[in-house]
Amino acid sequence: MGMPNFLYIGLSKSASTYIYQICKEHPEIYMPVIKDIFFFDREYERGLDWYQRFFQTAPEHKAVGEISHDYLFQPEACKRIKQDLPNIKLIVCMREPLDWVVSKQDNEECRRMLAASTWLEFAQGKYAAQEMLLSQNLARYFDSFDQEQILVLFYDELKANPQAFCQKIYSFLGVDQEFKAESLEKTILPAQKPRFKLFAVLAQAFCDLCRFMGWQKLLGWLKNQEELDGLIFADKTEQDPIPVNERDDLINYYASEVLGLQNLNLELPSSWLEIYQRKEAK
Repeated sequence: MGMPNFLYIGLSKSASTYIYQICKEHPEIYMPVIKDIFFFDREYERGLDWYQRFFQTAPEHKAVGEISHDYLFQPEACKRIKQDLPNIKLIVCMREPLDWVVSKQDNEECRRMLAASTWLEFAQGKYAAQEMLLSQNLARYFDSFDQEQILVLFYDELKANPQAFCQKIYSFLGVDQEFKAESLEKTILPAQKPRFKLFAVLAQAFCDLCRFMGWQKLLGWLKNQEELDGLIFADKTEQDPIPVNERDDLINYYASEVLGLQNLNLELPSSWLEIYQRKEAK
């Protein structure tokens, strides 16, 4: 049985489902039936034999991958990946934090009936705070792997030019760059709201049960049923704006981590610099 030769390690709400889909459609790339196996952080005690079963039909593909967006902010995941897959290729996609926190809050409220709070309180919550330690989390991987093994993308690139975004991924994986996925111009997993919050919470509870029982393949099949998802969730036409006073609080909160990415020799999108360098100058 095989093992993956690339992983998407984070962030969440930063095109991970889109990347899964455009990789799944490529004839030279094998993706398991489920996105987010979470083996190297949540399921490691199940053992490598359990993990390898997700890739048992993959040997004929040039690239074999897994997408689990929590790996980036889990120190143990980094250590385990280095130990078990030292030559792995790693893909990271960064999203501007103000944009990210709105999408993340929508997702958590939608699926877990999140209690209302200020944007800063949400951002400082355990999981949101861990995930947005951008420079610290990425530095951990840069310290553990050769920089040539890590492809860092920005969500802004996808919005500006989906084809170039896909080609960059395909080139990094060593597969045909000219392949055009059916999902190339499609919005994958748009912002959603529950049709009935109770149903959304029950659906999330069932997903959690599937993971606990080891029914990842069943869960993957269910998540690929667009009609079922449409019964529980509806697309949001607009996302809630961040009030000006709370926006400043968030910029102050995120500035050091965002600008810290420059110490890793990353070229930040100009839109990021306009937000965070201007705040630092004040």
